Amino acid sequence: MKSTFFVLIISLLIACGGGEKTNVSEDKSDTVVQEYGAQSGAEDIEELGFELLRTDSLGEIKLGTPMTSLLQWFGEPQEKSEAQIWGADEQLHQTIKYTALGLEFDMVSDGDSSMTVNMITATAGCTLKTAKGIGLGSTHDEVKAAYKKYISESASDEITLIAGSIYGGIVFGFEDKKVKSIFYGAGTE
Repeated sequence: MKSTFFVLIISLLIACGGGEKTNVSEDKSDTVVQEYGAQSGAEDIEELGFELLRTDSLGEIKLGTPMTSLLQWFGEPQEKSEAQIWGADEQLHQTIKYTALGLEFDMVSDGDSSMTVNMITATAGCTLKTAKGIGLGSTHDEVKAAYKKYISESASDEITLIAGSIYGGIVFGFEDKKVKSIFYGAGTE
């Protein structure tokens, strides 16, 4: 059902945009790639998003960081959900929250190994910065400059800026043109 919906949405985007690439710079190293109506651009931005998730971090925290590291750095979390197997990936998930630090993690395990960071959400109280020096309070322009190679202009606006794609990347939430939240991971499957 989800894949049928996804195919329908992509088809509509291509049909509405005429399938043409728009606003793609000659200089590929500093390109702001736009997904809208550009099938190859969408593939490129998704790959860039996955690359970003492999290389970027929030402080020392990357996706795949083991639970033991979080416990060493921050101690026991203030909140933990029940661990549940998600039908989408057939893996065991647990949400842990360090409320005072403004950090929330989706932890994941295949059942045979220890839990690792699958998604990161930073909100009020978080003082950590991304590998490119962006943190809560950074401006919209600072984020665009730091992540310009990864920005999906068609999926971004003044309140949400996506570095990569919703399938894998960093989502910056804004209020009054300042970063209010940072999310690492996949916003959808």
